[in-house]
Amino acid sequence: MRLMADLVKKMPVAVALTKLQFLAKSGSSPMLKALKSAVANAQNNFKKNLADLTIKNIIINEGLKMKRQDKSHGARYNSGLIQKRASHIKVVLEAK
Repeated sequence: MRLMADLVKKMPVAVALTKLQFLAKSGSSPMLKALKSAVANAQNNFKKNLADLTIKNIIINEGLKMKRQDKSHGARYNSGLIQKRASHIKVVLEAK
């Protein structure tokens, strides 16, 4: 996720949306959803146009981890621990 965040920082929103749409990484679709949500909030709450918005900062923090045990991921008598990780995305936009 941080790879995609570094890719689109300090970029106009329209360009960042098209870049994330065609990027072939697994984290690009959640990042695209978060960016679209931030743009919709800016348009609804602050009456800003899409052409005037740029991405000021994107912060990716560690979210919750779902942990479970699996017998195929460990030693003979130990069951391995599988961690499903999530992340918190904070998008900060600014108007030109």
